[in-house]
Amino acid sequence: MNREINNKETILLDDNVLTPEEAGALFHVSAWAMYKRVKKGQAIGHYVGRKLYFLKSELFASLKEQ
Repeated sequence: MNREINNKETILLDDNVLTPEEAGALFHVSAWAMYKRVKKGQAIGHYVGRKLYFLKSELFASLKEQ
């Protein structure tokens, strides 16, 4: 199932949503390092209120771009 947002980006609703701790575990770094990567533009993160979340597919897609 897909959902279109702002007519520009499509988000897969069945995509895995990860916390900074879970995303960091994938890359063998700390949760704090994931916050820094988002701030530097090295990773795509989504804030919901004050909480940061990652989509697993976006993390892997960013690896392919590098």
